[in-house]
Amino acid sequence: MKEHKTGDYRWHLIRAVPIRDTAGHVTRWFGTCTDIDDQKRAEEEVRQLNLALERRVQERTAQLQASNRELEAFSYSVSHDLRAPLRSIDAFSALVREDYEEKLDEQGKQYLGIVGEASRQMARLIDDLLHLSRVTRSELRRRPVLLSDLAARSSPGCGNSNRNARWR
Repeated sequence: MKEHKTGDYRWHLIRAVPIRDTAGHVTRWFGTCTDIDDQKRAEEEVRQLNLALERRVQERTAQLQASNRELEAFSYSVSHDLRAPLRSIDAFSALVREDYEEKLDEQGKQYLGIVGEASRQMARLIDDLLHLSRVTRSELRRRPVLLSDLAARSSPGCGNSNRNARWR
């Protein structure tokens, strides 16, 4: 409806019900006219805000995906770059063990054992890093998990410290 004072059109909700006589004929109408222009403007504002929010979500999602791709590339690159010096450490410690084992005292042999174990641990970490970069690229599959079984399988690694931990 057009507002008389300003000449602007405004939204109105018009409701009407017929008033009937005993024979069922319409004798008059009873109705209301409610100005809902403010409500319609608010609905349009909410719609515009939702569109803006959706655009922001899409932009942030694209940024997050780009960051994840960069992180995957970095993980892959770092893990491969770490392998070369690790192979050298492992190879040279094996050479020292083979060529000088009879000249090493027990502490020297123990040190070589520590170096060997540390290089194997680092190799496992690198493998895990590569595995993680592959896993993050695959689609997530949801399924039920028994947490007690998972904890029981994880608990043996927790006993390496001096803490007294019990799994129940």
